[in-house]
Amino acid sequence: MSDYPLESFVFYRSFRDAIEEMPDDEKLATLLGICDYALYGVEPKLKGVMSRAVFTVARPSIDANNCRRTNGKKGGRPPKKPMVSNSENLRFSKIESTESESESESESGAGANGADKPPAPTRKKHGRYGWVKLTDSDYNRLLNDLGQAEVERCIAYVDESAQSNGNKNKWRDWNLVIRRCHRDGWGLAQPQQPQSPTRKTGHLAVDENGEEVVDFGS
Repeated sequence: MSDYPLESFVFYRSFRDAIEEMPDDEKLATLLGICDYALYGVEPKLKGVMSRAVFTVARPSIDANNCRRTNGKKGGRPPKKPMVSNSENLRFSKIESTESESESESESGAGANGADKPPAPTRKKHGRYGWVKLTDSDYNRLLNDLGQAEVERCIAYVDESAQSNGNKNKWRDWNLVIRRCHRDGWGLAQPQQPQSPTRKTGHLAVDENGEEVVDFGS
């Protein structure tokens, strides 16, 4: 049950109260019997009825406490962790925080530059001044929709307009600008409206033969 002799044991108040109710000639024998059993593991030879009854009640508590003491010595309870100062805790927290941030940056960098994310399409410069920037897919769609001659005309007009004012219009979606140029006819000469002939007005008059005629004057 335990490694005897022991230096101490748990003596409950209930033991003392029970012994207090015993006859005086049994008190000392009962007390010594409990001590001998708890400290040395020796079975007491008690003669009195009350003495044996008190020991029978106290024995399970003594065994349980001695068993816990033995398990504690053999590692039954987990060892207590050493105390760490506040400064060490702060240092450990900073190290863990730095490591977490490094891992997050590594993961975000891998996601941003990883092979799973397709690269942005390259925009090529068009026009004399290079303001118009179109991807190959945008340029090919414009050719299919507008025709090469109209696409080149619109690119030239939009590129020159952006050059003349430093892109004051803040154009960025050049594909859309080219299509607006075509739709609204930017840069095309407006046809002149034909002039209507001047209408002359006159008044009725009588000629030398006595007939009415319209005189428009000279």
